[in-house]
Amino acid sequence: MIKKLEKLFEIYGWIQIVFSAILLAGMVGVVLYFTVSKIIGMIVGIIIVIFGMHIAYRAYKGKGTIHLLSRTIASPELDNKEEENNVPEKEKVIS
Repeated sequence: MIKKLEKLFEIYGWIQIVFSAILLAGMVGVVLYFTVSKIIGMIVGIIIVIFGMHIAYRAYKGKGTIHLLSRTIASPELDNKEEENNVPEKEKVIS
């Protein structure tokens, strides 16, 4: 049961990685489609989607997609962003 649940979460993580690539491919593809050429926009969009699928597959075969997503989401640079925005300018220490 646990292996099936673990596999389900890995597939969910794979889908998240691929959808983020599809979103990026859609944005870049639309910009190129309307500015440069229709065929170039479509080709670049397809290449980005294939690249995203490749990254998702490598993450799945490596430590796992959930490991990749959790490391991305738990970035230490974003931990104290809200607290830094609430501190007045006089109290901020420049290092």
